[in-house]
Amino acid sequence: MLSGNRHALGYARSIGTEAGLVGPKRAQFPFVDLATGQRWTARSRRRPAADLGVRREASRPRYRPAAIISRWRPLVWAGTDKLVGNAIPCDGTLYQRLVQPLLLGALNVDPPEGSAGLAGAIVRETLLAGGQACRPLIARDGLSSVLIEPAVKLLQDKGATVRFGHELRALRDVRRIASAN
Repeated sequence: MLSGNRHALGYARSIGTEAGLVGPKRAQFPFVDLATGQRWTARSRRRPAADLGVRREASRPRYRPAAIISRWRPLVWAGTDKLVGNAIPCDGTLYQRLVQPLLLGALNVDPPEGSAGLAGAIVRETLLAGGQACRPLIARDGLSSVLIEPAVKLLQDKGATVRFGHELRALRDVRRIASAN
């Protein structure tokens, strides 16, 4: 996850596992095109917006921040009913080398089929917020031990029944139901 994901960090803080999420001091993402062997790095400075630059090999030009922002712009305020593939063109070098890998990692689905609204929230909370919000955070001991097991234990300690292997069909806000009674 990226360090600007305030909801995920708030969740980890609420279950006492925020310290299990670690990452570098700067936002920097090395990429490799396995088909061609080309390498490049996406870095962001500390300032907000327009600062994500992608440097390919030294002899090649950078992708300018304006080009990157123009690609993201339709996602910034997209509705949850819209797909990424309907909001931005999912083609070209910039898409293949930067947008697609970042959205694939963040949405965990092929980006054209992902929620443009969710992608927009990711862009607003991370890329447009600057480098400190773009630092990658990794669960030091794995996602399960940092985000899942402590939450399941907390729910069980509060009397909830947690059932795995069952299809989730609906969610209810128990606080709202309890206050209505």
